[in-house]
Amino acid sequence: MRRLIAEGSGEDEDADLALRQFAAQTYYDALTKPKLPDILVQVVCWVLGEYGYLCEGVPLSSVLERLCDTVERQFTYPRTRCWVVVALSKLVAQLGQMPEQVLEIAAKYQSSSDVVIAKYCFELEALGENMELMRTALPVDASCEDLEVDPNLSFLDGFVADAVARGAQTYLTPGERPDELHVGVPRSGNAAPA
Repeated sequence: MRRLIAEGSGEDEDADLALRQFAAQTYYDALTKPKLPDILVQVVCWVLGEYGYLCEGVPLSSVLERLCDTVERQFTYPRTRCWVVVALSKLVAQLGQMPEQVLEIAAKYQSSSDVVIAKYCFELEALGENMELMRTALPVDASCEDLEVDPNLSFLDGFVADAVARGAQTYLTPGERPDELHVGVPRSGNAAPA
């Protein structure tokens, strides 16, 4: 469902946009129902996080408020709450400011025993302190964008060079490391103490 909404048919951009608007409006309205299956809430949150701005006649602040109410529901799967917080994060980036109600939710769930929801709430609060960074990290309608991955992490080369220049040791692969670094690994001929 999410892929269809995000990618559309690819043949008619107007029809694809109409589908996204219909989905956003339908799912926004669905949140007024007191009981929804968790899987539906997850899809609703994803759609509203990506396309909530397409709800006709509904300001983003209203979409945010409805999601803030949703986060307090009882869910069969506690991780469903994570989907709500991620949607809130995306909408805050689009709105360009952190509403007090969202800050309260982030603060509340930072102390959750569920470390995943706590992590998302810490990230939401931290990103909210720098809206420009938040907008860069959570761009509008970018769910289908390809991410470039640098397996060599070459973007860290300058950082590593600076650290080495200040006296840090260079990285040693496991095969290059001296024996004394293999702590806790039994060597041949060395029996464990009795």
